[in-house]
Amino acid sequence: MPSAEMLCVWSLSGQEILAIPFADLPDLLKGASPTVCSLKRHLNLRCRCGVSRFQLRLTATDGTLLGDEEELTSPMDLQLVVQDFIKPNRKQVKELKAAVAGGLASEVEAILQRPQDPTIQVKRPTPLEYASYEGRADLVSLLLEAVPAEKRSWWIDSPGHACLVSAANGHGNGDQQEVLRLLLQAKANVNRGCRSVPMGCEMGRAYEHATPLGWAIWELNVGAVEIFLEAKADINQRCWQLGPTPLAAAAKLGDVRLEQLLLQADARNDEVSS
Repeated sequence: MPSAEMLCVWSLSGQEILAIPFADLPDLLKGASPTVCSLKRHLNLRCRCGVSRFQLRLTATDGTLLGDEEELTSPMDLQLVVQDFIKPNRKQVKELKAAVAGGLASEVEAILQRPQDPTIQVKRPTPLEYASYEGRADLVSLLLEAVPAEKRSWWIDSPGHACLVSAANGHGNGDQQEVLRLLLQAKANVNRGCRSVPMGCEMGRAYEHATPLGWAIWELNVGAVEIFLEAKADINQRCWQLGPTPLAAAAKLGDVRLEQLLLQADARNDEVSS
């Protein structure tokens, strides 16, 4: 039996998942507030069980379900339960998209707690595209966290899912640069051209297959270009199908800052003089 000074987490089968002196909990959670939510995040990384944080439930010994915002204030025994995603109907899928489009973080959190898989969508733009375009790093973070880790990069880079390009093209009042960092941390492919017209594009289908770097250059988005260069984007890949290379595009646009950034990164300049 665990000591009265311990926080212990057990599986449904009675296997001990975690046993730690309660006084050491803040160190275990690396400075995060000791809440049910932060403990779930730790357990999800520790167990590597291929699910999202929103699929985890923690219950007390009397069967009481603990809410994510509840603080862990004393030693206790907890039971970890893993729930399958629900099979959302069309209405539920649309509810998630509407909540993201409306910037309603608390409502998005509640929907994801069903738990609902945000990768299931009816049509574009997807919730992640909406959040990326608007620079809503808080919503992007929630949506990414709702997808099992091994599935995130596939989701971000799936055909027609132009999240990096949408963020680079965003004109909202949010933090598009933080969104780009979150997507890249989730293993988004910095060189993958989007197969469909990104959000906010008014130039038609001629710009399909635009790369994130190419789109950032075309939008004169210096901050996004710097982030993509830090992420080792291919500086000589054409900006879109049959389009110019990044340096040629910067020269055509007459933006000296972008040209300098690309030349410092050793971009080829063979197209500039042609």
